[in-house]
Amino acid sequence: MDLDEPLLSDDAHPNGSSGKQRKSGSERRFEFESHELNKLILLSEGVITPMFVQFTRKDLDVPFKAYRRSKRFVNTPAFKEAYGGMMGENPELSKFFRKCFVLFSQFDKGIKLDPESWFSVTPEHISKHIANRLKSRRVFDGFCGAGGNLIQFALHSGFSYGNDIDPVKIDCVKSDAEVYGVSDNIGMFNEDFLSLDDEIEVDVCFFSPPWGGIDYQNMTRYALFTAVTPNIISIIRKGLSICKNMVLLLPKNTFSCDIVNAIVLGFESETEGKEEPLATWSIEIEGIYSNGELNMLAVYFGDVSCVKHAAEVDALTKTLNISAHSHEASILSSVVSHFGVKKVVEIMKICMKKNTAEFETNTFSCFMKEFYSIYPELSL
Repeated sequence: MDLDEPLLSDDAHPNGSSGKQRKSGSERRFEFESHELNKLILLSEGVITPMFVQFTRKDLDVPFKAYRRSKRFVNTPAFKEAYGGMMGENPELSKFFRKCFVLFSQFDKGIKLDPESWFSVTPEHISKHIANRLKSRRVFDGFCGAGGNLIQFALHSGFSYGNDIDPVKIDCVKSDAEVYGVSDNIGMFNEDFLSLDDEIEVDVCFFSPPWGGIDYQNMTRYALFTAVTPNIISIIRKGLSICKNMVLLLPKNTFSCDIVNAIVLGFESETEGKEEPLATWSIEIEGIYSNGELNMLAVYFGDVSCVKHAAEVDALTKTLNISAHSHEASILSSVVSHFGVKKVVEIMKICMKKNTAEFETNTFSCFMKEFYSIYPELSL
């Protein structure tokens, strides 16, 4: 299988959107909902995902005083002394300068950022939210940049590890960690992520890899398989060799189907030859909103996902007389993930009433026949 080739067709639309032409300007934004289309995407041929996938939403508030404070601070002598040269050389960063206290609430205490970090660092309200979800777990940040997420991991979970290939970013992290008083809680690597030793002892791997510069915002469908550096499947495969729990931070215009494909391909290549059924794992795709506007997507995989259906699927596989590690179990887990246990039980009851004898002798086949009669558009 070509690991660089997505499984899904290009027909799918991002994150449950209707596929209609979006309006420009302030009205052009991506809605993130558990839309019916996501069920069609994830259950269509070649993409009967052998994992649970659930869409969640997190609404966060950014105090407007942080924006007001930022706009005032960029005009102060202190800011101009620290970043005046960068302002002249990089005029396209001006809108990010005006959000400096949104990026770091302690910005005026000596936060250090290089030009790339201004548009790539995670805003503090988002990094706090993710760190709080991972609280008390030791985290490894594979692409830590200037340390926006890593600092919050160190504050919420104690000792955490970070890595970045750019020595300039490492200097920024060390300086910024001192501002937040967490220098002693951070272990740093300055290496190519894919060449790192797999023996890092952590509970969760967190990845916010380079998205390809500011231009990613102009894509209707974010090019997950080509824009991310290094290759997204290689990142996932490497991450899984370190730890089976993972969080990805991705642009808001990333298609749900591409996310699932990347994880499935990365998982399958890492666990090839091992008995690790995908049906026992789960994916949560969380839309993170800031003041009502979709900002980015956080993808949780493994135990850090909020999806907990393993017990229900285990019970249903026994009821339907199928092996827990079989292809049929993968199909069942996908159906449960998108339609819920209640719907599966309802279909089973219909089968028993209509075809009692067949249901007893060929339970799963009878179930799927009834399922496709209800949802013919999903028939393979």
